[in-house]
Amino acid sequence: MIIAKFYGGLGNQLFQYAFAKSLQECYDLPLKADVSFYSTDSNRSFILDKLGIEIELANEQEISDLHWNISKKANLFKKKRHHLLQEQEESYFSFDETHYQLDHPKGIFIDGYWQHPKYLSTEIGIAEKCNLQLIEFDYSQLLAELRSCESVSIHV
Repeated sequence: MIIAKFYGGLGNQLFQYAFAKSLQECYDLPLKADVSFYSTDSNRSFILDKLGIEIELANEQEISDLHWNISKKANLFKKKRHHLLQEQEESYFSFDETHYQLDHPKGIFIDGYWQHPKYLSTEIGIAEKCNLQLIEFDYSQLLAELRSCESVSIHV
């Protein structure tokens, strides 16, 4: 199983999802999302499901089991089958091809932003999976207001 830790806003979530899907295609393992970050962040929420992107949520037991396999079991056996792919701050925006060269992994936990374009090379069709009408419905009054006049938006 692959468990992807999600955090940040929509842009970060899309990068994290794209990397997770590319690993899923590479290793043919089920993919689940760890969204525990959002239980402590009142400013952000997990939003991919609101765009119509379907990803099963990992429960606490699945997350705990995979962490245990990575930290304990993997050290007991020479043949490591559970992997932690954790992006460090100094490696943001870099690409590591070894993530796609693991030897028959049984479990992968991914934690990072994964914003290098090569992580997006998979044919996952994020734009096709997103149902933007779900968002437009929630903001239809605001959209109507913005369309009725000259509008400017700045995102930092």
